[in-house]
Amino acid sequence: MNRAPHLLSFAAGFLSLSQEILWIRLFGFANESVPQALSFVLAAYLLGIALGARIGKEASTGTRNLWVVSGLVLTASGVFDLASPWLYGVVAHSAENWQKACGGLLVMSTAALKAVVFPIAHHLGSDQTGDRVGRSMSRVYAFNIAGSALGPVVTGFVLLDVLTTQQCFAVVAVLGFFAGVLCLFKCWPAWRIAALGMAGIALCGLAWALPDRLIHLVATDAGTIKRIVETRHGIVTIYDGGQSGDAVYGGNVYDGRANLDPVVNSNGIDRLLILSALQERPRRVLMIGLSIGSWLKLVTAFPGVEQI
Repeated sequence: MNRAPHLLSFAAGFLSLSQEILWIRLFGFANESVPQALSFVLAAYLLGIALGARIGKEASTGTRNLWVVSGLVLTASGVFDLASPWLYGVVAHSAENWQKACGGLLVMSTAALKAVVFPIAHHLGSDQTGDRVGRSMSRVYAFNIAGSALGPVVTGFVLLDVLTTQQCFAVVAVLGFFAGVLCLFKCWPAWRIAALGMAGIALCGLAWALPDRLIHLVATDAGTIKRIVETRHGIVTIYDGGQSGDAVYGGNVYDGRANLDPVVNSNGIDRLLILSALQERPRRVLMIGLSIGSWLKLVTAFPGVEQI
């Protein structure tokens, strides 16, 4: 049994959903983590899938070598996936009014490129004659579903926990690029394959440098960024606040300042000191909302506090 079309179907699902997770993270961060960001990216992605599937269907009905078509589409998709976040970042940084439209077009395009491959994989992997039509078709769908399910798990729970968003875009882009190279392996001469492989490695190296530069581009312009912390749970940006204390933004939204000095009082910490006037020795304190922990740190210094 030829598993190559099944693996092609798996790759299309894995790469597509991985990119969707990354775009939800990037677009959501750029738009201050508003709930509408998820629905916007999802809508653009579904439109892209519909468009790409239509193109893939038309490609499957011709006399072209479908492995060459798949290879060219996936390599182009890899290059686009590497470049599109940067294009979005530049637009978000310099032309904020256009960032949503730009993001929608880029998301739709990256989804369309990968969606082209699925009808081709379906055409290559389905036995269109005999009594195995249903079984062969279901296997192509099963591999696509498996890739679509595994992509968000690997990208959302593993890659984003050990790499930055920028690096994750690079990893997924290079995976797509080399998936395309593999499709071309038996159809193109070795020198072309080698040239493509070297180009892919070079592109990955460029994206790997300055691993948090992409987040710098789309972050709120609130001063000089001192540090960016990225995990699978989200992105925290710390800005230099000078004597007022560093400002902390979670998900690109202001959380508070790292200040414990009531004289400076850049984060309204004097309100907390009223507690000591209202109750001389509080034993139990209820705190709703941790923010960055400045208030919590001060409460722990209150004499007599036993439980927070």
